[in-house]
Amino acid sequence: MGKDFTVTITDPQRAEEFKRIFGTTTVHVTSPFPERVNLRGTPHSLVYMLDLELITDGQRHALIQHIADKFQLPPDQVAATLDQHGVPILAENCVVSIEHPQKWF
Repeated sequence: MGKDFTVTITDPQRAEEFKRIFGTTTVHVTSPFPERVNLRGTPHSLVYMLDLELITDGQRHALIQHIADKFQLPPDQVAATLDQHGVPILAENCVVSIEHPQKWF
């Protein structure tokens, strides 16, 4: 989906989390356009959606474990939720990049 779209996390705390999970602060997203979603405690947030098809099995496992630990949820529940709803990344905490923009605009 978003092989040409990435975001780089700029918030220092979130950037550190992304480095621990993904080994980098730059990840692929499904679209260069943010969408509005309702997050716990933050309704109508602008987010980019992580492209789950472009992360490794190890990154997926680390992501599931991180979310499970952070929100005190069972890992199986987190995995099912990821598959069903995806992973939002707050737009205010990142910069989007588009590789080959002529292909998209």
